[in-house]
Amino acid sequence: MEKRIRAAEKILWKDLPKPMIIEMLEEEPAAVLQDKLYQIGIPGEGSENYLEVNDRKYPLIELESLTFLEESYKERHSDEISKWVERNVEEEIRKYLGELRKKEEEKDPLLEFIVDEVFPHLIQDLSKVNLSYFKRLREEREKKLRKFIQKKTEKKRRRSSIFFESLKLPRDFPGIVVLGTKRKHSFALKPTSFSVRSFMPTLFFEGKVYELAYFLPLQNLSSLYMNALKKEFLNEAVKKKEEALAKIKEEEKKLTLKEKIRMLNLNAQGIGYRKISKNCYEIYVKTPNKYVLYNFEDGKYYLFNGTKVSMRITMRGGRITAERPSVHRGYKHPFVFSDGRICPGPAGLPIDKKHHLSGKDIAESLQIAKNVLLYGLREDEDIVPAHPIQYHPEDYREITPEEMRRRGLRALNL
Repeated sequence: MEKRIRAAEKILWKDLPKPMIIEMLEEEPAAVLQDKLYQIGIPGEGSENYLEVNDRKYPLIELESLTFLEESYKERHSDEISKWVERNVEEEIRKYLGELRKKEEEKDPLLEFIVDEVFPHLIQDLSKVNLSYFKRLREEREKKLRKFIQKKTEKKRRRSSIFFESLKLPRDFPGIVVLGTKRKHSFALKPTSFSVRSFMPTLFFEGKVYELAYFLPLQNLSSLYMNALKKEFLNEAVKKKEEALAKIKEEEKKLTLKEKIRMLNLNAQGIGYRKISKNCYEIYVKTPNKYVLYNFEDGKYYLFNGTKVSMRITMRGGRITAERPSVHRGYKHPFVFSDGRICPGPAGLPIDKKHHLSGKDIAESLQIAKNVLLYGLREDEDIVPAHPIQYHPEDYREITPEEMRRRGLRALNL
């Protein structure tokens, strides 16, 4: 058992030298009271502060303040601490950056491409971009960043040692006692009184009485202290790491994908997207809910229901490909084939002419397809209708000029 304990202790402090506080607690019975270390002496030595066990009084002998021992430890092992900090400070920074981005979805390069490179070219009304959200978000980010930098750069005034703070004892508990031979345990000091004293060991300190309540094995106590020390060393290192703070500032300026999408206010712009698979998204633009076209062949007006003009974008091996724009199958329009594909005319689309597609190529192709639906039916038409109105009158709904005026509609292609 003793070998296992010592092996665990060796693993525990393998990164940093073992602090003097832990070494002293391991060597002999001791107490930590009000941020000072006390040795528990042998019975018979007179003292007003003592531990009573089976009617025998063990005096408390003051050794040193924990703060002094910690400062001595830092000074004596400054080289080892510096090396450990250098190895671990970047990880601490990465953890903080991870917290900043913890709500961001798993990295999605295709969606990033769509949001950053395609959607900006589709935005028709900049007034609908949610700049107030962006402004509020930036203010919140800057406030959080200032708080972080202040926390890392200001010298923290300690009311007690790192060791004592790591115990997280209740306010009325003045400290702990460490007892045992081969396997040491710590006991928290719980306030009591003479009248309710039990037969358990009792500690008398500065006129008050405390009973011993089991707290933690010394090994667990060492682990708490080690983690608190490491956090303290890393905090001190981060505050000196100007490059790290600059990197954090830069990260703070970046919007997550969700934040960008919310700021663009896509729904108000008539723009949207949906995920088809890991490497494929469908993006779309909406036509007006109702629109009217004039047919030059018969001189009549026809009412069309709104639709979504969509196209699928795929990314494989970093290369972007896009399908031709289409509407849902069964949508009746002079320039829509039976499978929903839109006929763009003899000029074609930018996506048809390039091997490497940019966001602008995709946005322009989608916009051209939408414009064909809304404005393509013209007297001097250079696009041959795929589903002419005059040949399929049963598929289209005629609307009179009177109804158009009443509903506030006009022919878009005039």
